[in-house]
Amino acid sequence: MLAKHQYEIWQGNDGAWYTYFPDKEKSRKLKRRTSKKKLEDDIIAYYVSIEENPFITDLFEKWNDERYENGEIGKNSYTKYGNDFKRFFQKQDSLCSIPMKEITEAELLAFIKLNIRRFHLTRKSYASLRTLIMGVFKYAKMNKMTDISISTFFSDLQLSNKLFKKNRKDASSQVFNDDEVIKLAKYLRDHPTMHNLGLLLLFDTGMRVGELCVLKPENITKEGIVINSTEIYYKDPDTNRTVFEIKDTPKMGADERTIIIPEQTRAIIKRIRLMNPFGEYLFMKDGKRINSTRFNYHLYKACREVRIPERSTHKIRKTYASKLIDGDVEEALIRSQMGHTDIKTTKDYYYYATQNQKYKESQISKALCV
Repeated sequence: MLAKHQYEIWQGNDGAWYTYFPDKEKSRKLKRRTSKKKLEDDIIAYYVSIEENPFITDLFEKWNDERYENGEIGKNSYTKYGNDFKRFFQKQDSLCSIPMKEITEAELLAFIKLNIRRFHLTRKSYASLRTLIMGVFKYAKMNKMTDISISTFFSDLQLSNKLFKKNRKDASSQVFNDDEVIKLAKYLRDHPTMHNLGLLLLFDTGMRVGELCVLKPENITKEGIVINSTEIYYKDPDTNRTVFEIKDTPKMGADERTIIIPEQTRAIIKRIRLMNPFGEYLFMKDGKRINSTRFNYHLYKACREVRIPERSTHKIRKTYASKLIDGDVEEALIRSQMGHTDIKTTKDYYYYATQNQKYKESQISKALCV
């Protein structure tokens, strides 16, 4: 219990012993006792009471640790949840200052609304906060630390759209238009480095960059490109360094898929293999696998070279999806190529018009012609 105490214990000039305790009204409260033993007894009693009536911080740590140790989540999710918890909860006016059993639904609702305003959350970004609250309160309910049924709470919860920040995305920033694709493709072909050929492959396949950088020669088959793994990366909380790992399934545990590719794409792959004929991975430099951040770096560089706005590799994926939809490709095939379970995901989050302004104007003109 003493090892859990985060504050220093010291003896003052008056001979008494001092420390701080967390406090509901303030961040901490000074405690004074005439002997070190009496002060330590108070500390032990305080942490025993927490074991019986913990704060949300204690339950979050147990919930997150148990899921990671049981293999329910990976290291990247474990770290993300930890970072999200620090972001949303560790404020003086948060629920962290109230013992879990004493948190009311009214206080929980006020906390949610406060965070939506404080962090200017959109409906989509609010999902991260909701996930944490759902997980911790379900865990607390299971351990008899709260009477709140969080599933019922959220099913009854009605949040006005006015609370949320409107995420107004400029369509032109979400995809590469036809003119930009032509400029980029020419630059990438004229400068056929390992990175640039990888970017060309993204334009032809729409795969995620994390899937691209873990491709092996055996992933290339006569049917197409087999996608069965991906790269994840996260900040190690102990070293604060970025760690890159390979996950044995595509993103979010999606099923393995095979991307159908035309002959022009096979020609790109052949050039890549000639540059790296014996590597374990398709994309390697100096004997090491190229990670996803390097492809993004080289895409930004290529954008600057051809003087178009810089965009990430994810915008290539959106461009690919948009072209398939505009090309009247069958929906089932689009879902398969993208690795989506529902075409609605593709249409709602990936589809933007890629045609240039002149083409759009001609389409409107034709539609209005009588």
